Amino acid sequence: MNIIIYSFIKLGEIVLEEKKAELFKAAQTIFSEKGYKNTNIATIAKKANMAVGSFYKYYNSKEEIFLEVYANENRLKREEIMVSLGSIDWYGDAEKIGTQMIRIIEIVFKNEILKQWYKPDTADLLRNYYNATGTDNSSYHQFLIQTIMTGLKNRGISESEIINILKAMKLIIYIDSCVPNNDVDDYEKSMKTLIQYFIEGILK
Repeated sequence: MNIIIYSFIKLGEIVLEEKKAELFKAAQTIFSEKGYKNTNIATIAKKANMAVGSFYKYYNSKEEIFLEVYANENRLKREEIMVSLGSIDWYGDAEKIGTQMIRIIEIVFKNEILKQWYKPDTADLLRNYYNATGTDNSSYHQFLIQTIMTGLKNRGISESEIINILKAMKLIIYIDSCVPNNDVDDYEKSMKTLIQYFIEGILK
């Protein structure tokens, strides 16, 4: 291939990637401000200084760009949560550990993009997307379970008790992954209360 033609092709690819990155950043901002339901493609395109028609060169739909934004935000926050979990003193006071766990959970509940997991208009979309990969394959859930199991062993809790606790933890993960939040009154508060009392209860 002629070097000049090749250079033009590579330049075109770089421009396309830059434009897609601008769209992604614009969508990230708009979804954070307005949520999924109140965001449309025209608003995202305008934020990225792009014509609506150009949007479809990079994404097929609002759903596609939203899932990409959500997955990226989810990955970043899970990494933050992993660091926070690793800093918990499992030899410490049970109530204090329970409070630390709630603060970690609030990383999700206070994030406007990740809160879409609990919104009726996006719950099914996101659950279907993540259920396709399977909870057991999630590095985050594996890390969460392993960290808590190690903490319980360090506190002298027996293997048989830990096995039962693990089953209960998987049930909580299932509830958060599969049960629509609109089926539960004040889902956020209820989930935080459940996790706090669960952690404090098994550590006392």
